[in-house]
Amino acid sequence: MSLLDITKKTAKERGLSLTDVATKAGIAQKSIYQWKTVTPKVDTLKAVADVLGVTTDYLLGTTDEKNPHRADEDGMEEFYRIDLSRVPKSERDTIKKALDKYTRFLLDDMWK
Repeated sequence: MSLLDITKKTAKERGLSLTDVATKAGIAQKSIYQWKTVTPKVDTLKAVADVLGVTTDYLLGTTDEKNPHRADEDGMEEFYRIDLSRVPKSERDTIKKALDKYTRFLLDDMWK
């Protein structure tokens, strides 16, 4: 799989479009689509990986492990995975932020 294909797949798993990912990463909205023919800068790739919660190595296809240092969080994400496709797009981000905040609260509390 190419960098673009892996990024698309990962974004879809997270319920995000490539435009959403680009916006959250602070890059031009359509720049990820150019990865089919252009290699992104390291800081751009890192920003996208951070938004998707994976490593740059995962996006580059050098490992199958999305984020070895966040195994607990990945497991928790699977725990509360819900389908937001019927929720209006304007409300999805609020729900995702609330779930992320709650998950981080649980994880922080668990490690005290």
